[in-house]
Amino acid sequence: MGCTHSDFMSVTKNAFNSTYMEKYKNTEMAELTDDQLERVRLTWKLIKDHRNFGLMIMTRIFTKHSEIKHKWIFAKDLNSDEEIRKNPQLIYHAIKIMETVNKLVSSYDINGPNDFKEISHLGKNHFDYGVRPADFEHFEECLIYCLEKEINDDKLFDMKTRTSWKKFFMKIASKLSEGIYLAEIDELNTINKCIK
Repeated sequence: MGCTHSDFMSVTKNAFNSTYMEKYKNTEMAELTDDQLERVRLTWKLIKDHRNFGLMIMTRIFTKHSEIKHKWIFAKDLNSDEEIRKNPQLIYHAIKIMETVNKLVSSYDINGPNDFKEISHLGKNHFDYGVRPADFEHFEECLIYCLEKEINDDKLFDMKTRTSWKKFFMKIASKLSEGIYLAEIDELNTINKCIK
């Protein structure tokens, strides 16, 4: 595959565009409090059917944020809620997302270092599908919306709990973004070698 100047310019523009990184920067220093982590864990326990919950999130992404639907190769011809919910690849993807969230919720440790290598690696892998940090805002909106809808209790899912989930998601998104950034740097280095 040949490298062109336009390839280099396109990747350079994406790699150093920090507009969406601002939201997720410095989250290493913004740790969750014990109360916030407890709120996340308590409300996550209320989500009994993770498969269905994952499908709720994916359905909302595809119906309310269709501008990013093309990033799922298998989703381009999925138009109705029924098509979305019955697609085997989407079901698999939804389950994998929920397994990851479940693992992070249960293993997150306020008092110790958290190993986010797997999440950073996920971000790096998703770079090739066109996923960028800006896309996490859509996922965050869908996650919060679906939690609120599924829990359906203003006392349990109050403003403090919503804020706790947003903060928790920011930790995840910052590591995904880090992986994307590393993939962009790798691509820039490859293109740089091609044009030398």
